[in-house]
Amino acid sequence: MKAIVVSLFFSIMLVVNGGPIFFASDVQAQATAPTRPQPNTPQWEALWKKCRHEVFRRYGEHQPERKRYVLPSDWAVALTDACVANGGSVR
Repeated sequence: MKAIVVSLFFSIMLVVNGGPIFFASDVQAQATAPTRPQPNTPQWEALWKKCRHEVFRRYGEHQPERKRYVLPSDWAVALTDACVANGGSVR
């Protein structure tokens, strides 16, 4: 009997809302999801610079005489793009 009442309740809610039923946890998950900055905005540029710096610090070969880190360009671009896609975390 309880199953019938519950299924009727959800059926009526589906018809009244005209779409899927959203629970509080779904709405909260959508509200707390981090938003990625759009390309060619100051926030995106800052994230890209941060990622580029972290990629070279983590994976680059340190050359003390030149006071810099060296990394092949194709690796640097791929790792920086992956970092930006991950929201700023270098893996």
